[in-house]
This record gives sequence, C-alpha cells and structure tokens, in this order.
Amino acid sequence: MMFNREDRDKRGVSPKTKPQRGSYAEHRINELRKERAKYNVNDLGFYNGGVPRANRGSVRGKALGAAGEFHSPKIHNYKEFNHVDSFRVGTEEAIQFKHFMGTDKNDF
Repeated sequence: MMFNREDRDKRGVSPKTKPQRGSYAEHRINELRKERAKYNVNDLGFYNGGVPRANRGSVRGKALGAAGEFHSPKIHNYKEFNHVDSFRVGTEEAIQFKHFMGTDKNDF
C-alpha cells in the first residue's frame, strides 16, 4: 500500500492498518500507551507540556523532564525495573525465543 499511489489519500498518506484484535501487537500498543501516559510522554518519546506544578520549574504534569525533552529509556528502566526480582532478557533467552518463533510458530 505504501508504494501504490492509488491507495493513498489526498495528502499522499497511506492508510494505517490496525493490528488484529487480541494479537500481541494490539496488547503491546496498549501497554506502551499506558507507559507513555504515566510519564506524560508523546508517541515519539518526548515529554508533553501541561499544567505547571509548584517547585518543578519547567517540568509539566507527571513528566520527569521539561516539555520537549526526550524521555530516556535508561531513566525509564531505572525507575521501573530497578529491583532484585526484575527479569531482564539476555542473549540466551533471545536465541530461545527466536528459535521458538521460527520452528514452533505453526503449533503455537
């Protein structure tokens, strides 16, 4: 659709397809939307503006930085996953997942 001119609208934009209902993609999109709302971040990873708060300077709402500043994944991971019980995916788990998706995908 992206390369076919007939499928584009008047602005030249290709229509976006929504993920299938109940799929992992839909689940992940909703999960990321909640995480972005938690820290007042837009879809590109930058802090949104909002109502000023006392003693926070240029930081707005629930953001960790000033409006327009990038929300670093390192800060996010430190705040969300900085405890002993957190599980981080290593190379071995990544290889196992890749193998699972390549061989057992039809059975799954």
